[in-house]
Amino acid sequence: MALETGSFISDLNSSNPQSTDSVSQADDHIRLIKSTVKATFPNVTGAVTKTHSQINDLLEKAGGTMTGALTLSGAPSSNLHAATKAYVDTADAGKVDTTRTITAGTGLSGGGTLAADRTISVASGGIGTTQLADGGVSTAKIADGAVTALKLAEPLTIAVAQATTSGTSKDFNDIPSWVSRITVVFNNVSLNSTGDIAVQIGDSGGIENTGYTSSCTNSFSGSTLSSGFLVKMSNVDFAISGSMTLHNISGNIWVASVAGCTTNATYAAVVGGGRKELTATLDRLRVLSVDGTGTFDSGSVTIFYE
Repeated sequence: MALETGSFISDLNSSNPQSTDSVSQADDHIRLIKSTVKATFPNVTGAVTKTHSQINDLLEKAGGTMTGALTLSGAPSSNLHAATKAYVDTADAGKVDTTRTITAGTGLSGGGTLAADRTISVASGGIGTTQLADGGVSTAKIADGAVTALKLAEPLTIAVAQATTSGTSKDFNDIPSWVSRITVVFNNVSLNSTGDIAVQIGDSGGIENTGYTSSCTNSFSGSTLSSGFLVKMSNVDFAISGSMTLHNISGNIWVASVAGCTTNATYAAVVGGGRKELTATLDRLRVLSVDGTGTFDSGSVTIFYE
């Protein structure tokens, strides 16, 4: 009797049993069929209700074409999850089509599609009287009297004042880096000694007390000073009123000019000047007694910077 061996349905020989085989071996064929069926479908523990057509149409793991809609359980929670239409629609909402364009108006440049970053700039000579036509700028944007021809012509000026009624020096710190002119105004300033007054400037490294080329004279005598810009006093009875103007000539070079008068009629006029190059941008200024022992005892010092 012909009896094959096999583990799965595919191993069965459809020609067996043959017509000449004895009936006594029929149980061997039945056992072989049962064992191969169970080995082929090891996880089938209930009725299989799908038709052969449905089973034949199952989508392959490697991919295939679906003929109907697929409903997902929800929005994706991992990068490799499939996304629902609602999820994509929500994520896409508010996004601007990259074919949309930004048009640079008159006097501007830099327009184009949103397929790339765009920078809108004012073209050379781009703003003219046609852009500032009547009604283009309203008083709602600029209040009445806020901008005048005089104010546009004036430099930005900031004043800082200190009383000079005590101490041997007065410091003015945190002067902005954009300052190009400083005016130091002396209002009836005096010392309790016969010494002179000086102005020193400095940068982030501190006040500098060397490298000055400075001279000043009153109606009686004159002197030079290398530790600061000199303001000639020379008498305990003098009080000075006047100003020292510092101009930033180029880089960190500052030039000073002094003009004032004292309360002594004989030595009234005070004039002088000087030059100093700092190592960095000016950001501080000091008014002091030159000998370091004379103490301020009257008046005030105000600095104006612009």
